[in-house]
Amino acid sequence: MAVKRSRKITRKTTKRKTARKTKKAKKLAKRRKKAVKSSNLKSDTDIGKLALRPYVNAKRKAKQDEIREYEKQFLSRYRQPKAMPVKSSNLKSDTDIGKLALRPYVNAKRKAKQDEIREYEKQFLSRYRQPKAMPVKSSNLKSDTDIGKLALRQYVNAKRKAKQNEIKKYEQKYLA
Repeated sequence: MAVKRSRKITRKTTKRKTARKTKKAKKLAKRRKKAVKSSNLKSDTDIGKLALRPYVNAKRKAKQDEIREYEKQFLSRYRQPKAMPVKSSNLKSDTDIGKLALRPYVNAKRKAKQDEIREYEKQFLSRYRQPKAMPVKSSNLKSDTDIGKLALRQYVNAKRKAKQNEIKKYEQKYLA
């Protein structure tokens, strides 16, 4: 019995110990959060640290500005800005610019051809349109499509019919 009691005690104490550890860790985390000051706030007092950040940032900014400037020059040299052609609307302008405008005639001809094609297709489809095939569920009807099975039924049926005819002849001969 003494052994069982000691085990129970150790289990309880380990639970307590882990609970204490987690509480201590939470308290320490809170203290650290309070102690850490924001880096962008400047203190009035000089704490004696060597502060290189403003110099590094200034140097970095100057380098980035230089790179940006170079990229602008590079792009202006090698890639010309695309001039978008201004598309005129369907409205006709008052001034005649002297171009030969064949577009209305070409479009009219094309439209007539498309109408003719549509009419022909309607006639063709009405002539050759097949009725929708309903699925056949009966097992005695054979399908036209080959589904890849080995079909021996027709040979077996032919053999069976021949055998039946032979039996009928034999019976007629001896029964009559």
